[in-house]
Amino acid sequence: MWWEIIKNQIASTKGKTFQLDFNQPMIEEEDNCKERLIKMIDALSKIDVRDYFRYPYLDKKMPVEDFQKFSNLAQEYKFESGSVQRGDYIRYVIMNNIMEPFDNITEDAACHILEVVKKEKPGNFSFVYDENKEYYSLHIMITTEKLPEPLIDTGGLYILYLSIDLTDHYDHFYDEVCEIERLEGDIGRIFANA
Repeated sequence: MWWEIIKNQIASTKGKTFQLDFNQPMIEEEDNCKERLIKMIDALSKIDVRDYFRYPYLDKKMPVEDFQKFSNLAQEYKFESGSVQRGDYIRYVIMNNIMEPFDNITEDAACHILEVVKKEKPGNFSFVYDENKEYYSLHIMITTEKLPEPLIDTGGLYILYLSIDLTDHYDHFYDEVCEIERLEGDIGRIFANA
């Protein structure tokens, strides 16, 4: 069977000439670091962190409409409920914005940033702080500021910030109100695929 396929292919190309252009690459080149970094940041900025929240007690998804706009920026939200006096106060703050585009980043700086983020692993992120399951903070800041020499600051700032404060709530933990494992997994996949 395979011989018939090859024989038919040879017969269909008989008498035709082909010219190979060795000036053109035979294999498409992989995206450069700058393009990959910009795609990664774009993917991160499209995460709607509100989609990961659940109602306490009800164990059902919390509608994104329950969050109030925190500022005029695209993705800044907050949610507050209860009171400290009753012991049921909860507060969530979310920010996910490209503050300054990375259009002018150098290739070397982009490669350095990609190397750093690829070392981060879900469940062990260096930018997560949690305290007794009552307080959770995730703060990703990707910037061209303070890069090691000889890399230069060309502008570019992305921030994803999430704060879950249940310290004044007597019977809930952050992993009950937010799907932290799924969120960190999604972020980790974006980092790994960059």
